[in-house]
Amino acid sequence: PEPRTPDPPTASSSPEAREPTCWDGSPTESLKDCPEPSGTAGLAWVFPSLDQAACTDRGRPGAPAKWVCRVELDNGGIVKVRYREHGSTRPRLARFSRDYGPGSRSTVLTERDDVERYVWRADEPDGRGRWKLTSMYAEHPWSVTIVGPSRADVEAALSDLVEFRSSRRLLGRPGSA
Repeated sequence: PEPRTPDPPTASSSPEAREPTCWDGSPTESLKDCPEPSGTAGLAWVFPSLDQAACTDRGRPGAPAKWVCRVELDNGGIVKVRYREHGSTRPRLARFSRDYGPGSRSTVLTERDDVERYVWRADEPDGRGRWKLTSMYAEHPWSVTIVGPSRADVEAALSDLVEFRSSRRLLGRPGSA
C-alpha cells in the first residue's frame, strides 16, 4: 500500500489569523487608523498595571483621566502611584523638566534605540520627606508619578509594579498570519 499522507490541518487545529485590533477593541485595517487611547479605558490600556478596583478615580468630568493607587510594597513601605492622561504632550514634558530641575531626566529606549519614555527623579526628598519620580511617554500624553518614603521605594515601585505598554502597541494589537 501507498504511504499515507497526513491530513491537512483543520481550522480548529491551526492557529487562526488575527486581524489588527484597535486598543478599544474595534477592528481595523491598520493600527495607524486607530484613535489614540483616551479616558479611563485608554489609561488602563496604556498602563496594564492600573488596577481600577484597587485605585481611586481622581479625574474630573470632561478632563483627562487620572487615577491614584496606594500600594504596599514587599518591604512594608507605602507608595502612591498616579496614572495620568494629559491634554497635550510637549507642554507637560517641559513642565516636568522645569519641576524636577536640570540633570534629573533619563531616557528609556525602545529595542530600536528610539526614545520611548523619559524618567525624572527628584534629587532629594520634598519638604514632607517624600521621594518622587515621574515617567512619561516621549511622544504621547500619559505619565505615571510615584511618591514614597524613600528613593528605594519609588524605584522599586517603578521597576516592579508599573507596567508600560510598548509605544509600538499603544494604538492596538497588530494582526498575525
